[in-house]
Amino acid sequence: MKAVRADRDSVVFNSAKASTQEVHLKNTLAGSVTVTSNTAIRGLTITPGKANINADEETTVVMSFDPKDPSVTCEECLAHPQDRRAGQVMMLVEPTGQQIPIAVQFTVPPRAKKEF
Repeated sequence: MKAVRADRDSVVFNSAKASTQEVHLKNTLAGSVTVTSNTAIRGLTITPGKANINADEETTVVMSFDPKDPSVTCEECLAHPQDRRAGQVMMLVEPTGQQIPIAVQFTVPPRAKKEF
């Protein structure tokens, strides 16, 4: 069942800069639904516009990445920002049980060229 739809299925973040992406969810059911989310990506915060979406209503989910988040500022993480792993955010819709995966990818900033 795909009664709740996302306007995109992936987001991209720069692994070295704080940034925000938005995903819009639309409920096409005749009744209301509740949407929750989860992810294992360190430094990523998910903030739904609202958890309950009424019939024919839309909400915005804001995904924010902060490379200075304490969960990603360990020495190993800071030494290799290019190794930040892609992952996903799973949006869970109740009472339908629908799952909406949003792929999360990281770009690597170009390294400054060293002059000799």
